[in-house]
Amino acid sequence: MEDKPRKHDKMLYTIIAEFRRRHYVFQIRADSPQEAIEKWADDVDVGKIRDFGRLSKDFLRTRLRQFGVNVVPGLVNVYAWDGAIGGFTSSIYLVETDES
Repeated sequence: MEDKPRKHDKMLYTIIAEFRRRHYVFQIRADSPQEAIEKWADDVDVGKIRDFGRLSKDFLRTRLRQFGVNVVPGLVNVYAWDGAIGGFTSSIYLVETDES
């Protein structure tokens, strides 16, 4: 059986970010979960996340580079990061998304 050709060279990841009790959803293409989360953190528009400014973004970028994302036990292709940003508990979930 032949593999179905992919339309893109990179995987599609869906990012679900929770910040100050609000949820935001993004999609990004990357070669790996770590590259996806770092690229998202670098590129995210602070104006699209309420009360998320430049300092919060810089802090998050540093934390993601230091600690990365962790596999969520019991799930396939799901990764997570949890931590405090600006004194608020935040969670980021990264899901490798199937485009078929």
